[in-house]
Amino acid sequence: MSYTFMGPHNYNLTIDKSDIYGEAAEVGVGGRVVDVPAADLPEIVAALYRAAGQEPPIILPRPDTHELRTEGWVDGRNVNASAGLRVVGSVPTMQARDYAAHLAAAADLADAEPDPEQLKQLVELIDPWSTAEANARAILAAGYGRTEEQA
Repeated sequence: MSYTFMGPHNYNLTIDKSDIYGEAAEVGVGGRVVDVPAADLPEIVAALYRAAGQEPPIILPRPDTHELRTEGWVDGRNVNASAGLRVVGSVPTMQARDYAAHLAAAADLADAEPDPEQLKQLVELIDPWSTAEANARAILAAGYGRTEEQA
């Protein structure tokens, strides 16, 4: 996946996956490129915001999706905010950031959950006696679904 920003003065900023390094982005402008390791991206993004006179966004590492599901962070189309709450009261700053990252990632997963009624109908349509739920989830995640007019 590549991105191109069309800038003034006939220069384009391009961003691509690095061909040289595994977890890095290749950033280019004016025919010159630099490979930026993924670990350095938050610092670079923050510098871009500051250079534009803005406060940078809070960038948190994304927790493992499987961990979020197995630890109960996602409850259908909702986030179980108490799943990771192991302490009541004040917590160390790194623990607070880790908790915030889990909440944000769980919210993304919950947003991506299909409508339970559509999922049930599609599973029954495919094959109610098999393991059709995974296929039905994939179909709905791809954007296919019954609209109100089709119901």
